[in-house]
Amino acid sequence: MTIKKIIALFSVVSSVSAFAELAPMAETEMESVTGQGGVYLSGELAFNKEGGPLWGATIGQLDEFGNTKQVRNCGTATEPKECGIRLAAQLDQGGWYVLDDLSGGFAFEGLTLRTSLRETALNYDVRDASGNPVVEAFNKEVVEIGLPKTVSLDEFKFTLAIANSGEWKLDGTALAGGNTFQQTNLFGVQMNGDITLKGNLLLFPVN
Repeated sequence: MTIKKIIALFSVVSSVSAFAELAPMAETEMESVTGQGGVYLSGELAFNKEGGPLWGATIGQLDEFGNTKQVRNCGTATEPKECGIRLAAQLDQGGWYVLDDLSGGFAFEGLTLRTSLRETALNYDVRDASGNPVVEAFNKEVVEIGLPKTVSLDEFKFTLAIANSGEWKLDGTALAGGNTFQQTNLFGVQMNGDITLKGNLLLFPVN
């Protein structure tokens, strides 16, 4: 092909592209269009990075009632250690679920979010003679969460506990015969290193 023919072909393509424009699509055309997308996430999350409780106190410091503040120590008397943050959720009965001494962090790479079509699904409300869930036609899209291959943990720790509300006067002293505040630690977790995760988590729509 000569240079003149290449130039002529380029001119024809350029003229066609110049006159191309966006045009609205009919409803029937839109229904025939399919597509698929997803999200790839990576990140790092750190708790109490600077160390120490948000309500830390020095020895001899007083609270708003004039009482001596308690200095939290998550170590020992001979080897004191700053505590992580403390999160608590109150129950209807008045008690608390507590996530205590939360500190450290973790990082992940490769968490994916996308939708996928599932033709069948397990119906756990219906069982066969062996007690297993029945496979039924589904034909709907579900949210598919792809677990990251590796999660790196950096001194990540927490303690799960329960606590009562305690019964106090307005001046901050305990009620006579009332229950003082008590927290019961159920278990603690401390992790450091890498965790390998495989598989997908599927979120199915209801109704």
